Amino acid sequence: MKTLSEMLYESRITASCKIDWSKKELLGELQGNETFEQIIELINNALDKFKSTFIDEKGFYMLMCANKNSPNSLKLLYIGLAYKQSLTIRLGQISGHQTAYECVIQRSIGKKLYVKLGILKECSLDKKTEQLYDDIEKCLTYCNQPTCNTQNRNSYASKRTIHIQNTGNYIPLNEKSNCSENKTCS
Repeated sequence: MKTLSEMLYESRITASCKIDWSKKELLGELQGNETFEQIIELINNALDKFKSTFIDEKGFYMLMCANKNSPNSLKLLYIGLAYKQSLTIRLGQISGHQTAYECVIQRSIGKKLYVKLGILKECSLDKKTEQLYDDIEKCLTYCNQPTCNTQNRNSYASKRTIHIQNTGNYIPLNEKSNCSENKTCS
């Protein structure tokens, strides 16, 4: 078990990380009367289509919507994290997602809903701890402002300076997200 001083030191180390994002996968077109269980079923069906090792790893995910006739006009709705479990398991849970999924449903009525998965490909730190993953999610949320995230939209609440390079199919995210202790995003 780590001492308090070890945890404090670890949380202040600057990190440079690269996240590789998958192609978008269509979850479906929402009518607005879907239940949480139906949304989870849409997500699980989409995950079955991923021919990628992404789904069995810890990492990040984003939910986006687009107008029916403009599938490339993606609007970022939610960024999430899976650390203690795989992306497959985390995305298939209602627990902890109810408020976010309500928002996603409301913002996606009559639109197409998509998911993308991201894994941490490179990092300047040897240990990829839960705190590091939390800080990455905080920075991605703060710099990209997904509509349905309620935490970390107004500030980056971490002592760690972090530099994130998004690669692969990262749009609608910014290519780079840089956060520092003084709550700035560039």
